[in-house]
Amino acid sequence: MSNILIVDDIAKNIQLIANVLKEFNYNLFFARNAYEAYDVLEKNTINLILLDVMMPEVDGFSAAKVIKSNDKDKDIPIIFITAKNDDESILKAYEVGGVDYITIPFRNVEFITRVRTHLEIAHLNQKLKDQASAMKELASTDTLTKIPNRLKFNSIFEYQIKISKRYKKSLSLIFFDIDFFKKFNDNYGHSVGDIVLIELSKKVNSCLREADALCRWGGEEFVIILPETTDVTAFETAQKLRECISKMKIDNKYTLTCSFGVSTLKEGDYSHTFLTRADDALYKAKNNGRNRVEVLL
Repeated sequence: MSNILIVDDIAKNIQLIANVLKEFNYNLFFARNAYEAYDVLEKNTINLILLDVMMPEVDGFSAAKVIKSNDKDKDIPIIFITAKNDDESILKAYEVGGVDYITIPFRNVEFITRVRTHLEIAHLNQKLKDQASAMKELASTDTLTKIPNRLKFNSIFEYQIKISKRYKKSLSLIFFDIDFFKKFNDNYGHSVGDIVLIELSKKVNSCLREADALCRWGGEEFVIILPETTDVTAFETAQKLRECISKMKIDNKYTLTCSFGVSTLKEGDYSHTFLTRADDALYKAKNNGRNRVEVLL
């Protein structure tokens, strides 16, 4: 069911419009001026606005500009309804974001047809936006573990570097992978290997702050972005994760360990130099016996 907001300072005009719409099972909201309209929009989800042009204090064109400047409401279609039928007013209505312009008096059948058409268009546009958002989310999520994938990592990583440099905040990375993961696949099959990756992701995420970002780098390798975290705190976090993981028992029978590499953003770093240093620290941990944490600054 669609929600329609009718905005007009003249009560009889509101009643006229409401009488035409009431038989079509819409939820109708009313406002006598722009300020009342803003209040309705703040508290409700509105699918279409029927907006008078000539109102005291704030006219319809000015009200439309305010509505369109609000991220929450900018996509709501606005149909202007007015007695003014001059070319300048019609042109301005479209310039401020209106989708249609209906003059009073109107033919009921034409009015309702336009209302229904713009509601259908708005519904289709929202459906397309939802589908695009879902596709974007799908493209940036690892299908197995349901955590951000490498593509998503890149965008989070670049953003956090900018924030860190702009506000002089610490930023750390932890690279880690599962020790001898190939043995899980060779000895127990890939299905068990998948379970290990899923359960490991859940365990690690449960040990991190909300601000931290765990991402799957690829295969059995993962990376964690730690905003506002020094090298000392990042090392402590990695040690805590290493100990938690070593105590895990997946399906009550499989145990595992991980190796960790830690680094912190330093002055003059680029994303690739920072990333490479953390990766080198991981390989140092593996070369020094695995199931350990190494730091490269």
